[in-house]
Amino acid sequence: FISANSNQMGRIWYSAMDKPLYFGDIFYLDIGGADTQVFVLAGQDTSLAAITDTDIYLVEGTLNTQTDQISDYARAVEFTVKCSFAALRPTGVQSAALFANEVVYLSDGGVTAIAASGIMDERYAQIRSALINGWLLKEQLNSCSMFTCGDFLVINTGCGRVYLLDCKQFSSAAVQPFSYRQFEGFIWQGLDSRFMWADEGKLYFISDEGAIFYVDFDTSSSRCFKDEVIDSSKNVTSRSIYAYWE
Repeated sequence: FISANSNQMGRIWYSAMDKPLYFGDIFYLDIGGADTQVFVLAGQDTSLAAITDTDIYLVEGTLNTQTDQISDYARAVEFTVKCSFAALRPTGVQSAALFANEVVYLSDGGVTAIAASGIMDERYAQIRSALINGWLLKEQLNSCSMFTCGDFLVINTGCGRVYLLDCKQFSSAAVQPFSYRQFEGFIWQGLDSRFMWADEGKLYFISDEGAIFYVDFDTSSSRCFKDEVIDSSKNVTSRSIYAYWE
C-alpha cells in the first residue's frame, strides 16, 4: 500500500497479491474527498487503517471468488472502506506502529490507539501515553519517529530523549472507556541519536562518532541488559554504561 501523492490526495494504491512491485492501473482505492491528505497507513490482521488529517478509515480486503478471471496480475483481493470515524491528526509519516495488538500513531494528544473490542463495536481513538504526556507533548512531535522493539513502543525525538511505553505494564479501568488502558512509560535521557531502529528484539542506534550500538531488551536468558558496539569492520566489543529505571 502506498499513498501521499500530492496530485491525488485521497487515493491509496495497492500492489498485486504476492507481487509487491506491480501496481496495476486500476489497483487503487479512493477515500474521503479530493483534498483528503493521507498521513499514515498501518495494518492489523485483515484491516488497513488509513489515517488522514481529519479522519481514520478502516479498509478491509476480501478474496475475489471469480478465480477463473484471475491472472497473475489481476486483482485477487477487493478492498472496501468498512467504516470511518473522526480522530486526532497524526504528527508525521513515521508515527505509526502495531503495538499490543492495536494500531497506534503519534498525535498532538500523545500515543493514540485505534480501539475496538469487537468487530461490530464502535471504532474510536484512545490515548495510551497519558502517564508520560506531561513530557512527551513538549517535544517537536512532527520530527519524532516511532516503532516497536520487543515489548516496548519506542518514540525517538532525535534530540537527546527517547520515550518508551511498556505493554507488559499497564493499568486499566473498565468503567472509564476512554482511558481504560494506560501503559507504563519511561524517559531515556542522553540518547542523542537521529537514526534508530529495531531488529530481533534489539534497539540499534548510531553514536556521534559513527559507531552502531545496540541494547538487547530480551532479558529471558541472561536476566540483564547487554550493551555492545559494532565498528565499521563488524568487530563487536562491550562497553559499560550506567543506567537505572526511575
